[in-house]
Amino acid sequence: MYLLGALDEEGKITDLGKEMTKLPVDVPYAKALIVSLLMHCEDDILTIVSLLSSENVWSKVSRSNEAEYQDFQTKQIEWGHKDGDHVTYIEIYEKWRKSNSSRSWADKNFFNFRALKQAQNIKSQLSE
Repeated sequence: MYLLGALDEEGKITDLGKEMTKLPVDVPYAKALIVSLLMHCEDDILTIVSLLSSENVWSKVSRSNEAEYQDFQTKQIEWGHKDGDHVTYIEIYEKWRKSNSSRSWADKNFFNFRALKQAQNIKSQLSE
């Protein structure tokens, strides 16, 4: 918590630390949310934190069905963004929202619909 600025050198909580405790997320996520306000990227960080706070965004696919597993691996490669998982998560979430939060869209792309809905609820609660 010291490295995140939540505690000072004497171990006392800082003003930033007090703000971080108001958020119902892990300390690093709280810091990211607060900093996102200063960096004007709060929606993206809300999306990332919400997805990281929910279940795995990818559906579980059995290796026993080789064709389906191959399709799953292909989709993971197609969705993977060159700038990393966080950007991938933003793109997945935004495209899912543009599909009207469709279960069939999620299933077709091997995404965990329940995790996306959970992230949507978390994002809504955090944005309040």
